[in-house]
Amino acid sequence: MENLIGHDQQRKALRRQFEHGQLPHALLFSGPSGIGKSLVARELAISILSTETQRSQIEKITDAGNHPDFFLIDCQDTEKASTEGVRSLLHSLHLKSYAGPNRVVILNNVHYLNAQALNALLKSLEEPRPGTYFILVTSHPNNLLKTILSRCQIWAFHSLSEKELHAVLEQKKDDFPAEHMAVLSLIADGSLENVFRLSDHIEEWQQMRRSLLQISLGDRALAVDLAKKLGKEKERAIRSVHFMRILARQKLGELESPGQATKWARLLEHALLAQNGIERRHLNATYLFQAIFLELTAPENVPASSQCPIEEALRL
Repeated sequence: MENLIGHDQQRKALRRQFEHGQLPHALLFSGPSGIGKSLVARELAISILSTETQRSQIEKITDAGNHPDFFLIDCQDTEKASTEGVRSLLHSLHLKSYAGPNRVVILNNVHYLNAQALNALLKSLEEPRPGTYFILVTSHPNNLLKTILSRCQIWAFHSLSEKELHAVLEQKKDDFPAEHMAVLSLIADGSLENVFRLSDHIEEWQQMRRSLLQISLGDRALAVDLAKKLGKEKERAIRSVHFMRILARQKLGELESPGQATKWARLLEHALLAQNGIERRHLNATYLFQAIFLELTAPENVPASSQCPIEEALRL
């Protein structure tokens, strides 16, 4: 298993709970996609299944997918994570474990399970068998039944820092050009999933950054033109909103004048609103971008309007 980077606090606390015999039978790891939650779950699973003298051997067997008491299900797999597939897995847990007293079930992307599969899982969480541990991994805990959440000890995981993500990329340096490491560590927003998603869009980020900085100086014509350009295609619009958030946070960290800070804070706020509007409500991206960019052109000594058109659109 590759060296784990980040989440030191959660990993130490989980290890301490296990060593003291206080680890609950059901845990839920929640946080953004691509930050290493499932790797932490695997690390914990190996600890549960191992003794100190066995750990290296158990790690190899588990990573090869050959441990009889380790079950890893990606709930995006519609066959394995079907209602019947989940029921079959849960039924097999009634049998005696093979290699030791414990067994571990990791349900990755558990929010993809349908209602029937979740209800079947709930019964197992309510009536846990001794030595059986469930680790549910999700980036969308709000999509889960409240009864599922109430049966789990919930652990919050946060995005990796830029430094931590850079260290992860160093482990994968054969996959990315060295000159892209720094910029990918910045724009990926602490997620390895974003690294792969955005690795072919570095030039797009650089162009977006230059355009937004020019717009912030008052270029209204560019604001309108850029909005039209970015609003044509949904995937690019979503990437653009992501880049807006990255730049806004970067500028806020540069401790500019109060007026400038307010301007970039508003951009960050509106980028978050736009993301929801474009992804979930399918609002007109060109209209949203134009409203955001035109507000960004305002001089810093001119107060922002109390309600931007994007906020009005999202309240319709």
